[in-house]
Amino acid sequence: MLTVQNQWDSQTPLTSGLGMHRALKGSRMVYVAGGEGHGVYSGDPRACANRAVNAYLSTRQLPARDLTCKPSAHHNAGPRKGVAPIPRPVPGAPSF
Repeated sequence: MLTVQNQWDSQTPLTSGLGMHRALKGSRMVYVAGGEGHGVYSGDPRACANRAVNAYLSTRQLPARDLTCKPSAHHNAGPRKGVAPIPRPVPGAPSF
């Protein structure tokens, strides 16, 4: 299973997304560091998360490892006032 997760998802908090990823043995996660909102998959085919999801949907192959992406233009990225940053859940994953 491929899971996709924004850092600042109000419907599925990061801790819940990470918990699901850990519980599903063999899954891969596409994490959007700084991404906001519940929707990760957008209309921007160049976005890192979209490329990973599109590749999975077209080939049925999971990425070789978890990915950490930067938000695309549709995400409202930026520091959140009064909220401590959450550590990257996928250490060593490449950033795009």
